[in-house]
Amino acid sequence: MMRTMTTTDRDAGDREVLEAIAEAWGARVVDCALISRESGARGVVAGWRLDVEGDDGASSHVLYLDDPEDGLAPAGTALVTGPAGTRRVWRYPEDPALPALATVAVPDAVRVLLGRLGVEAELTGLELASYRPGRRGVVRIVTTAGDLYAKVTRPDRVDELAARHDAWQAAGLPSPPVLARSSTGLLVLGALPGRPAPDVLAEVDPAAFADAVAELRDRIAGIPLDLPARPGAAARLDWYAERFGALHPHLAGAAAEVARMPVPSAADPVVVHGDLHVGQLLVDPADPTRIVGVLDVDTSGLGDATNDDAAMWAHLVVSASRGLPGAAALADELRGRWSTQRIAAGAAALLLGHGLSGHLPAEEAVGLALSLAPSPA
Repeated sequence: MMRTMTTTDRDAGDREVLEAIAEAWGARVVDCALISRESGARGVVAGWRLDVEGDDGASSHVLYLDDPEDGLAPAGTALVTGPAGTRRVWRYPEDPALPALATVAVPDAVRVLLGRLGVEAELTGLELASYRPGRRGVVRIVTTAGDLYAKVTRPDRVDELAARHDAWQAAGLPSPPVLARSSTGLLVLGALPGRPAPDVLAEVDPAAFADAVAELRDRIAGIPLDLPARPGAAARLDWYAERFGALHPHLAGAAAEVARMPVPSAADPVVVHGDLHVGQLLVDPADPTRIVGVLDVDTSGLGDATNDDAAMWAHLVVSASRGLPGAAALADELRGRWSTQRIAAGAAALLLGHGLSGHLPAEEAVGLALSLAPSPA
């Protein structure tokens, strides 16, 4: 089920920036639609589809806008000032932080890459599987011999990501193998067998699936990996609440109330996935309670064990809100197993994050987050 993203004051300012860009191109705006929004270290990053028409005819573009750092515009970007201030703009796939993305978005370049890998198969398609501006992208490479996945990251992170994948493989965990890597920020990964877990949630017993997730997490904890995981969401509750309130001023008071939730100290760190949710899991088609594949191990490492609990639950809440069968029942089962208020604090932070991105309506996100606060004694 698709949901229209909530419009904010920042979005209205971005529309005027995009109109200025079209005017500079000598074109007029035919349509302008917000396609993504997320909060990062450089403020809100918004993705827009811009359809324009000019003397050369009609064209469609995907543009990303974020806040400039020290007024700088790296190659491939531009600074454009509108009523809401100056925004840095780039056109997909020319992400200034992900130089390899433009390469794997072009069929001819991918054919060269396949040749270097010794893949004697015909390229039949490219599909953008996921994209987080400035952070990472995943392109599905479809060939007559099967699928491969090109994972694009910042160049300074590629060795660390490869080390994580290697550690999972060495420990016998079912994660994608690394077939090739490049210093430009590119990993080429093999595909995994299995059925996407979201497709089977309505078919499985929630308790049995929750048991399978718990068993998987025990196996993950045993991976010999000393790299740090991404900081737990509970530790960033204030960060999420501040940005949520800035983007949705009418809900700033409610977000501040969420930020006052108690956050117990984290236990000793263990190896965690870092972004565990059902969309990362593949299951055995014959036995959907048996997990046979785990995707996106980029954030794994030593960290706060409660973060995986919080991420799994919050993602299920969003999925249930979008109408995914079985998601609500599994969310209820997992919440019944929570062992600490720290999980609730992390889940509240992630709900605000989903409200920032537009995956949940802002009012719903903050309302659910508030519901996780402990009742007064």
